[in-house]
Amino acid sequence: MAYGDAIGYEEDRQSELVKSRKIAWIIASVSVVLTVLSTSSIFLMMPLKTVVPYVIKENVVTGETRIVTMLDKRTLTTDEATDKFFASDYVKKREQYYYNILAKDYYHVLLYSGEQVQNEYASIYSGEDSRDKLLSNNFKVEVEVLGVVLAQSSGTKIATVRSKITTIDLHSHTKGITSFLSSTIAYEYQGNKQMSEEDRLLSPIGYTVLTYRKDEEVKQ
Repeated sequence: MAYGDAIGYEEDRQSELVKSRKIAWIIASVSVVLTVLSTSSIFLMMPLKTVVPYVIKENVVTGETRIVTMLDKRTLTTDEATDKFFASDYVKKREQYYYNILAKDYYHVLLYSGEQVQNEYASIYSGEDSRDKLLSNNFKVEVEVLGVVLAQSSGTKIATVRSKITTIDLHSHTKGITSFLSSTIAYEYQGNKQMSEEDRLLSPIGYTVLTYRKDEEVKQ
């Protein structure tokens, strides 16, 4: 190979090497930029990522399963939680029957009820066929609240409470009648209602049931 050809070959080789290095740097730079952009997008999306834990609860007797959810400000407001608590508590105290704490439940229901509802409830425990005389200390009635749905009608707050009612014979310890009720409650809060200090501890915000209706659900 002539000297001039050798010089030309070396120059071409150096030129190709420089070009290759430039291309390699360009590719590396683009890769770095893409990596930075990908990482940044992941960090930007992280606040939007929410992990919601669910607990599946199974009834060992019936095999029924339910999802137990966690509450937060986006799923249930404080007012809704309060309404659901009082509605379910009212139905439980009104429909359950435990002879030894009947007087306590009776008082609570009257405290949570308006005058009309008080009279309707009191009639259940009056007369020869009153509930306490029929059940006495021989039976108990358990109430399991299955769900509460809130609504409004013409500005009046409404709660619909589904519950499972089970009567148990205390002598034989066997379950008797089981029924499913849908209780519809119209209610309001009467915070300025006059009451004793003891009653205020039981009803701090004056939860008052205006009307109460229950319907037995027909199971197919």
